[in-house]
Amino acid sequence: MAVHRSNDMTESGPWAAGGESGEPATACEVATGVKADLPHPAVRTPNARDAYLSKVRPQSDRATVLLLCAGLIWTLGILPTNILPTVLELLREGMKLNESQMGSVGSAYVLGHGIVIAAGPLWLRRVNVMTSSAAALLVAAGSLLFISFFSDLSSLVAGWFVIGLSTGFAATPAFAILGDTPNPTRTYSLAIFGSTLIATLISFAMPGIGIVQTFLMGAILFAISTPLALGLGRRLLSSDAAHASHVQQDRLSARMLAAPLLAMVAGAIFLGVSWGGIYNFVGVIGVANGMEVNGAGALVAAGLIGSLVGGIAPALIGRRLGSPITMITVAMAAVVLTYPALTFRQPDVFIAALAIQGAFVTAAYAYLLGIARELDRSGRIFVAFPAIHALGTAGGTKFTGWFLTHWSVEAFLSVGGALILLSWIILFCAHYCNLAPLRTAQADFGKVTP
Repeated sequence: MAVHRSNDMTESGPWAAGGESGEPATACEVATGVKADLPHPAVRTPNARDAYLSKVRPQSDRATVLLLCAGLIWTLGILPTNILPTVLELLREGMKLNESQMGSVGSAYVLGHGIVIAAGPLWLRRVNVMTSSAAALLVAAGSLLFISFFSDLSSLVAGWFVIGLSTGFAATPAFAILGDTPNPTRTYSLAIFGSTLIATLISFAMPGIGIVQTFLMGAILFAISTPLALGLGRRLLSSDAAHASHVQQDRLSARMLAAPLLAMVAGAIFLGVSWGGIYNFVGVIGVANGMEVNGAGALVAAGLIGSLVGGIAPALIGRRLGSPITMITVAMAAVVLTYPALTFRQPDVFIAALAIQGAFVTAAYAYLLGIARELDRSGRIFVAFPAIHALGTAGGTKFTGWFLTHWSVEAFLSVGGALILLSWIILFCAHYCNLAPLRTAQADFGKVTP
């Protein structure tokens, strides 16, 4: 069953002419003038074909530049989040912070970052993206420079709060641009792989560089990356947001708005158990199985390697093996099936299970991002996914810490499996219970399918 489109978009809006398909444009297409499913003319002569390609190729190049700039800015925007555990550990060693002070610094960053991302649906489509992203990168650079010279606790807390705010302003528009593509799952998959790879390399290099030098290099990195904002365009207008501009907002049914929210809640529960629970307490779980404390580095490395594989897998697999909901089902089932191996006393089995779990969790995350975007007919709600994901991870960490102090690892894994089943049921409802039409654009054909 094809998704119904209003005739408004064939008469006005970003693609007034409508082409042969009459489909509205995505954010990439609005910013660059590129129609993803440009109808191929009846080319009968080599000269006609060359003329057609000479017109299409420059437009395609502009779309590629837009996505590349968005991917790099998103990587910078979430870089502090990805390396925060390493930063806090270096602050503890280099500046002699205790656990409470480390918590204050980390909480300040998470609070600033979360506030901006959670408010994304309110401000994202109203700002000049190019200007705001450039300003955010410069503010982040200035804040890193500030904490390089002022290392007292109050300065660190204030500095990291501003870093959280500024990186949130930089990451949110880039996240939206990556989602406004014909195949958001593939785009997010590539972005997750790139950001994970860069964060992993930086995390391994930081201990040898030193904390102050890391802050200075970070300030330089953010400052010299400011020109990337020039490739984002001035405004964001997704196909769904453009369509909504021709339809009264009160005509968006509650069920249509509930679908992406349910998908994001399902993702938050799944990630809360997997990232907030298993990975944040992998050392505790390992020690409970008789592993030595100094073996935690191998566990973290196994998780990172698995995450890299899982990050790139959705981009390579796409829909060849099934729909996104099918792939998420397989990934969640595989994650739960690795839980018994986490109770084994053999270190090799434990590390292998952790690597496999990291791959499937990250792959499921990429597909969850794509589904949340496809379910969001308003074009505004899905940008809050990172904030809801962070809330779920924080809640999962708190719950896991409390649970493991009262019950065993085996009991926690049983509860974790039940919670993952609950998250799948919620996702199933969002996907199939007629809450909203699902836009699953095929990258190769530019079609809208059920």
